[in-house]
Amino acid sequence: MSWLHIQNANVFAPKELGTSDILWREGRIVSVGQHLDPPDFADSQTVDANGRILLPGVVDN
Repeated sequence: MSWLHIQNANVFAPKELGTSDILWREGRIVSVGQHLDPPDFADSQTVDANGRILLPGVVDN
């Protein structure tokens, strides 16, 4: 199970949520919010998206 923590992105979902974090697991968004703590697992990765725009859920499988 792979976790991705994207932090400090300017999130629009679809309205602007401001600077927020996203937790992503196995191709799905698990959580969107400010200052989320990433899971403490060996297979987790954190990406700093400071200054970038993130549009979660634009493409759903």
